[in-house]
Amino acid sequence: DIAGFAANALKLYSFFFLLSILPNMLVFYYEAIERSTLSTVLSTLYTLVLPLISVFVLYNLIGSDGIWLGFPVACIISMIIIIIVVKVIQKREPKYSGLFFIEKDLVHKTKNFVLTDNDLNARKECLDHLKNLNADDEFCDNANKIFDVIFDTNPHGTYVEVLVIDYKDSIHVDIKYDGEKENLEHLKHKFPEDLLKYAEVLGFNTIEYEMNKS
Repeated sequence: DIAGFAANALKLYSFFFLLSILPNMLVFYYEAIERSTLSTVLSTLYTLVLPLISVFVLYNLIGSDGIWLGFPVACIISMIIIIIVVKVIQKREPKYSGLFFIEKDLVHKTKNFVLTDNDLNARKECLDHLKNLNADDEFCDNANKIFDVIFDTNPHGTYVEVLVIDYKDSIHVDIKYDGEKENLEHLKHKFPEDLLKYAEVLGFNTIEYEMNKS
């Protein structure tokens, strides 16, 4: 009956929604780390090609239930393809590990900080860490200025996650927060063009700031 069909459809859609979280996140993540080709191919497969194929095949096999079942099946197949593709890429680029392309030798060179507008100690610890990595005064001052702009133009209690990575030839400061979308425009007006990289990923504002060691 219609009620039973609707209940089953709702259950399958909920299942599909849960399954879709990881593929969605990975597609946006690969775009954010500038693996645009991988992101585009996976996005096309995940959002268009695989759902169409799955729905067509299952509809012909089991009827109308196959329409709803096709989407979760497409998600599962997408994840399998993502894992296989990432493994193939990492065979050519063995310095990376895992689905997030983490450099194997960078784990101990990476430090994470969580800042808030009322926790000055965490900010000081982050800036002291940059100085310990021999970041110059201008770089540290700009990092501190970024924090000022974020906290001054966002609501009280905004959390800012800072990832400091000590590469061989450079220092990277990756900043992520869930503040106001317009906040990125404030930052763009405060700093020279091309000094920072900006992106919006999964609802978060992200900023990348880099200092070459040479």
